[in-house]
Amino acid sequence: MAGTALFLYFPTILAKYAAGGITFEAIADSQKSQWMKEKQEKKHIEGFLARSL
Repeated sequence: MAGTALFLYFPTILAKYAAGGITFEAIADSQKSQWMKEKQEKKHIEGFLARSL
């Protein structure tokens, strides 16, 4: 019975996991874009990935 319940909820769990991953990637892309913009404007001399979430 427990295995069946898990199987029924699997699509919901998978959708939430995927949404979390997409959100994480969107934040990371935003941060990288901001870093690149600041780098081009010579606001810093940091190497890539010196800052994180």
